[in-house]
Amino acid sequence: MELRFIEKVLEHFFHGGMQKKEAVDSLFEYVYFHLGEFGIRYTDEDTQSDFLTWLYPQLADIIEKYDPERSVFFTYFKMSLKYYLRLFERKRYQKTTYYAVAEEEQHQQDEIQEAEKNTHAEFEIYAASPEPAYSISPEKKAVMENTITWKGKKEELYKRRIILLACKSCFLIDDTFIAHIAQALDMSEETLAATVNEAKEMAAARKNTYNQLLEKRDFHYIRYRSAVAQLERVDPIHQTLFNRLLTQKKYNYRLWKKYLQKAQEYSYMPSNRSLAKQFGLGRGTVDASLAILKKSML
Repeated sequence: MELRFIEKVLEHFFHGGMQKKEAVDSLFEYVYFHLGEFGIRYTDEDTQSDFLTWLYPQLADIIEKYDPERSVFFTYFKMSLKYYLRLFERKRYQKTTYYAVAEEEQHQQDEIQEAEKNTHAEFEIYAASPEPAYSISPEKKAVMENTITWKGKKEELYKRRIILLACKSCFLIDDTFIAHIAQALDMSEETLAATVNEAKEMAAARKNTYNQLLEKRDFHYIRYRSAVAQLERVDPIHQTLFNRLLTQKKYNYRLWKKYLQKAQEYSYMPSNRSLAKQFGLGRGTVDASLAILKKSML
């Protein structure tokens, strides 16, 4: 019954009595109701449905690539189904492995972010703590007032340097940190936030380039880890599959390292040139202001 039906469909198709879509539909319907006869058995109905949905578009290629001089159609069709079954299983296994690796990486990223949040919360608690009271003798106070003057030009220079530093670090500070800086400089929080956001907008292209480097880095890292995970489960006796996974592992490892290094070396923060343009200052003034702050922190 199986052989007669399939050969009949093929005969009608090649003699013009049936369109290709009709032939594909007829073969698909027969396969659907006789999966066991072709060695296709799934206990999971969802997986079986996925395979059939994936197989349907392949049937047209199976019919078109048939060569009557090389084999009878029934044998060719049965061997083709076995090939596509193995191909589907390999793709399904790769997809499962990929998602497992991706999920593990996402879990690690979530843990890192959670740790950073806890650290930030501890910083906020520290920042909100009242300053300790210090006593100082009138003589020392007089000396300090005569030596360090927080008035006029020096005060403005100090504020400008801090604002420049905030803009230089615009992608690393949040609203809470901006509020602390504004309070320390005795300036409007809204004004400082607008200035920092302007710096972000001017450096948006650099940030976008950096994000693209991270996406490429993560993509090739996941592909590399996926190949490693599959190699651990594949018997080397399957030489073709083993070599393909080995090639995938080496290729993605090389690209992962490449984009990892590029991301580490690339600076996505606003350049001193763009900050000079934003504040209407000379490039040398911005360089010197940030250098002074950096030196004071060492």
